[in-house]
Amino acid sequence: MNMKMKMKVKIVLIVLMGMVFLTNCSTTKVVKNGGSEKYEETLGKSLNSVDVYVDKIYSWINLMPGAEPRFNISGEFKVLKSKNYSIKDMELDLVKIYQKGREVFTIKPTSRTIIDKKKGRMKVMFSTIKGLMLTPELNSKEKVDIKLVFRQDTDLYQYLIKNVPIEKVY
Repeated sequence: MNMKMKMKVKIVLIVLMGMVFLTNCSTTKVVKNGGSEKYEETLGKSLNSVDVYVDKIYSWINLMPGAEPRFNISGEFKVLKSKNYSIKDMELDLVKIYQKGREVFTIKPTSRTIIDKKKGRMKVMFSTIKGLMLTPELNSKEKVDIKLVFRQDTDLYQYLIKNVPIEKVY
């Protein structure tokens, strides 16, 4: 099996696995795109940070024949317990996609959360499921930065994942 075929199989398996885990009724929607908010300006100023261990994160553009090209993102990570926040009351609220410091997408993701009280962490799996229409602001050849925004009551927390490559699936 050649390298391209292995990558296609890997991405299809990841998407299918995500769909199995994320079988709740909510949908993904773009809240805003093309904004000029600089994510570096919001880091440490308006949002508290959260301790996260990223298991995997994938972003890709679906270029399969018969469908319009769409941007997709899915991931799995653990939010670690802290005295600054309570993992049992926290939820993934938004996923913001940045490229070269400019906001490209703000997504309300489909997600599933499992709290492991014994290990003191919360496992989160999220996905866009259907994908997002491409915008001129997104350069598919450049990497993206991903800001995870969490909500606990009225408080917001964040974690930034830098330099995530965008794969292309044909």
